[in-house]
Amino acid sequence: MFIAFNGPVPVTWLDFEAKVVGANDVDLNWSTASEENNNYFVVERSLDGEVFESVSKHINGAGNSSEVNHYNHVDLNVPNGVIYYRVKQVDFDGQFEYSEIRLVNIFEQRTVVVYPNPARNEVNIQVNGANGEQVRITNLAGQEVAASQVTSHGFVAIDATELPNGIYFVSIQSRWHNEIRKVIVQK
Repeated sequence: MFIAFNGPVPVTWLDFEAKVVGANDVDLNWSTASEENNNYFVVERSLDGEVFESVSKHINGAGNSSEVNHYNHVDLNVPNGVIYYRVKQVDFDGQFEYSEIRLVNIFEQRTVVVYPNPARNEVNIQVNGANGEQVRITNLAGQEVAASQVTSHGFVAIDATELPNGIYFVSIQSRWHNEIRKVIVQK
C-alpha cells in the first residue's frame, strides 16, 4: 500500500526494496511504472517507525514518463537495530506522497581479538564496534577472576600477573549477544 497526500497520485509505484549489504550499509531500490509532474525523490530513515529523517539528497525523478524507471540509493554506516525506510516523492508544485515502509535489521558486526595467547602478564582484548561493554574473565569452574570495561577505542587490558597457569574464558557482553574467547595463561 502506498500512501498519497495532497491530491492525485503522480507516480505509479511498482516496487520498493531495502536490503542490507556489507556490515552496515542498506541498498534501497524502487521503480515506477509511470510518473506525472514528478520532480524528485528523497529517501527517509527512522529508528522507531514514526519519526523519519532524510538520508539522501534529491534524487531526480523522470518528470513525465509512461515508461518503467528504476532508482537507487545506498545508505552508508547505518546504526544497529531495526531500521525503517520510506521514499518521499515530490512534485514540481511541492505536493508529495510516500512509498510503503520497508524495514531491515542491522545486526552488530564485531571482531574480538584476544592476545597474546598464551598470555603471561597481561591479556589484551580488542573489540571493534564496542564501547563500555563488560568484559569478564572466568576460570574453568566458571568463577570470575577479573573484569573490566571496553574503552571508547574498543580496547581493554587485564592484568594476569596474579592468575595461575591455566585455561580461562574471556566473555564480552553486549545488548545483542555474548561472545566468548579462550585464553591460556602460561608463565
